[in-house]
Amino acid sequence: MTCKWAKEVLSDVEKLSEERVELVLNKYLEDFRDGALKTNGWPTYIGPSTYIVSKAAMNAYTRILAKNYPTFCINCVHPGFVKTDITGSTGIYTPAEGAENVVRVAYAVVTGANKGIGLAICKLLASKGVMVVLTARDVKRGLEALEKLKESGLSDHLVFHRLDVADPATITCLADFVKNRFGKLDILVNNAGIGGSTMNHEALKAAKVSGTEADVEAVWSKVLIETYELAEECLKINYYGAKTTAEALIPLLQLSDSPRIVNISSSMGKLQYIPSEQRKEALRDADTGEKIDELITEFLKDFKEGSLESKGWPTFLSAYTISKVAINAYTRILAKKHPNFCVNCVCPGFVKTDINNNTGHSTPEEGAAIPVKLALWPNSGAPSGLFFVQGEPLPFE
Repeated sequence: MTCKWAKEVLSDVEKLSEERVELVLNKYLEDFRDGALKTNGWPTYIGPSTYIVSKAAMNAYTRILAKNYPTFCINCVHPGFVKTDITGSTGIYTPAEGAENVVRVAYAVVTGANKGIGLAICKLLASKGVMVVLTARDVKRGLEALEKLKESGLSDHLVFHRLDVADPATITCLADFVKNRFGKLDILVNNAGIGGSTMNHEALKAAKVSGTEADVEAVWSKVLIETYELAEECLKINYYGAKTTAEALIPLLQLSDSPRIVNISSSMGKLQYIPSEQRKEALRDADTGEKIDELITEFLKDFKEGSLESKGWPTFLSAYTISKVAINAYTRILAKKHPNFCVNCVCPGFVKTDINNNTGHSTPEEGAAIPVKLALWPNSGAPSGLFFVQGEPLPFE
């Protein structure tokens, strides 16, 4: 749409109405009759001008219907450049392929999505036509994030719902919302997570962080403070929150033709960060959620007793490390239990987020790329049960 006035009217979601759409159409027809299309900025070159205006009006009417009927799922779809009479059969897609594009509307839930990697994942998914449920435990921040993305022209593909992954009641409420609104779910991205420690910001400010493994000993171990309460909260959110959310939404994912679960992990989730060979073997061989739960219970007991080192647990970022090793193990369990799903865990890289006080070297958008790629991977050859680092599947070791 090249007419600036018409574009402003049709994109103003708050004031959009059938009357305003008709106002645009009547003005277009008036200018067409008077030979003033070019003068007044209407399209005259990319295909038939009337066709373009009609489709812009239909898109606007879709938004009006969706707003008037919030319990309905109403969307508009571009089927692609299809071989039809309209195009003189010069398109690149067959009618069957065009129909597949129309009927395959994907629905996604992203946890911890009001900022950072989660927000970037929402934006990228929505830009690819996915209907995304942006979730956050803080309603105000969640709605602010939603409005921020709507400013990018993605309002038709986003909706907010409160979710605190540490609160089972809100998980149940989210599952009911998705079921009633969409009837199924195609994609779950378990992104919500915390670091399990507090930070000495003054000490960090004075240090130089390069993002290399040397920083673990040289910087991070000196500026992070871990307590039992923070460790307990970290595991409750990073592992149990992701697990409970997945279990609540799996019945809806089972209704999808291409169910996808992407668990956001970390390089700290590698087994190499577990000092004890016995612990490594137990985590490597864990084939049920109950076995992982037993190991976590034992870890928390040893943490409380101050015996992490003597019992073979990591002592640096200990709870965060265990939470990510656990989510990696649970990813393998889910993939085996649901062979028709595509379930993977991903290290997004050292991304600038609140967890690392924005000292990372990658942007949230760069960190979102691989999770979104896995979420949208076609059924043919879709990987499952793997751990992706820098876009490539690597051993869990």
